[in-house]
Amino acid sequence: MSDSTLFLTLRVFSATGGIEKMCRIIGKALYEQAILDNKAIHILSSHDHTGDADGNRYFPAEQFTGFSMRKWRFLLSAVRKGLSCQTVMMSHINLLPAGWLIKKLSPRTRVILWVHGIEVWDLPRGYRSRMLGSCDAIFCVSEYTRNKLLKIQGVEPDRCVVLNNCLDPYLPDPLTKYEGDKIRDFLGLGQGETLMFTLARLRSSERYKGYDRVIRAMACLKEEFPHLKYVIGGQADDAEEAYIRDIVNENQLEGRVVLLGYVSEDDLAGYFGAMDFYVMPSTGEGFGLVFVEAMHYGLPVIAGDKDGSLDAIDRGRLGLLVDPFNEQSLVSAIRKLAQDKERFRPQRERVHDLFGYASYRSRLYGLMHSN
Repeated sequence: MSDSTLFLTLRVFSATGGIEKMCRIIGKALYEQAILDNKAIHILSSHDHTGDADGNRYFPAEQFTGFSMRKWRFLLSAVRKGLSCQTVMMSHINLLPAGWLIKKLSPRTRVILWVHGIEVWDLPRGYRSRMLGSCDAIFCVSEYTRNKLLKIQGVEPDRCVVLNNCLDPYLPDPLTKYEGDKIRDFLGLGQGETLMFTLARLRSSERYKGYDRVIRAMACLKEEFPHLKYVIGGQADDAEEAYIRDIVNENQLEGRVVLLGYVSEDDLAGYFGAMDFYVMPSTGEGFGLVFVEAMHYGLPVIAGDKDGSLDAIDRGRLGLLVDPFNEQSLVSAIRKLAQDKERFRPQRERVHDLFGYASYRSRLYGLMHSN
């Protein structure tokens, strides 16, 4: 057995979600550690093409192999490679069969699984649930996710540790006010308007993000704050767009709720820079990296107090927490930021101390070398 590390993923470059973003960051951290330790790192992706890694900034493309959704070929390659590695890390519970097989055939291999949120909370008591016992360590992205995993899956507490997600080290710096104002002009939004922002996929399965609750809360404030607008970024399916527009019409908020549609990662800095504060009273967020990104760009944030968002805003020390099921709690928080956003602007240095890449890499290395 060599002392190399194998990192198994579903997608790294062919999708733009939070898990894929973290896979790129983890790949970078593992590669940098391998260089320091004079060890090897191998990254296998079941869904990407090998060429998807060409030109990426996170790690050399030659460390990466994609299997283009050829499931069985990926599984065989992962097991074969894993048997010769000291550590096997998996980015998602759907990869657990590979880790389980490796552990069965090579008990000395250390097997580590990342868990994010709903994929383990809603996991039925079946073979994947039983396979959790093959993991030497489980890295949970928040305290909330860890507690749910312990309660629902009955995993031993000593094997579950919290490793919060972190900011992408290549995230652009915040825009200047002048640049933010130019984005507002481009979007057709006035300089005198107060803009609250949510970024989410818009579909019925994502309503736990709470964008519909924000619209209803806004209706309570439309007379008090006539210049308040709600901007929602994210691709909507037809049914969800109709659902949102129905709520807008019911509450007579026409023209005050703006649906941006798909927002690319390259454009995020511009959109965050144009907004006044970020609001997402979610009830099922595993961590909520978007809150940390919003705070990186200097936006005050409003988050729900029922899920992993608690970790993302440091238990309310970096932003406002609300009861997402209590409309008046949300109304009160929006009012506070609409009246005086500067008072609630997060301490950027604190955000980076907690969720910067350097802190994450150091914590990851420590956990990998423990036990």
